[in-house]
Amino acid sequence: MLARAASLDDLVRREGQMVPGGNRAGMFVLHPGITEARQLRQAASALLAKVRGEGDGPERGHNSRSAAGARWAGRR
Repeated sequence: MLARAASLDDLVRREGQMVPGGNRAGMFVLHPGITEARQLRQAASALLAKVRGEGDGPERGHNSRSAAGARWAGRR
């Protein structure tokens, strides 16, 4: 995902941030590669968070809570 996002960044650098498009002749729009690269980075970040145990849902932050619990367990 990150490699694809980087290749889209290169494409946008070559073609420019604004490209011809839209409903009217001569109208320029934001390069679609910009949005796609952003979405790929967000998806990669979400997957990494889940692998690390920081994803959405009831298990979110599980590693942090376990570490905090172990750290303070003997101080009650």
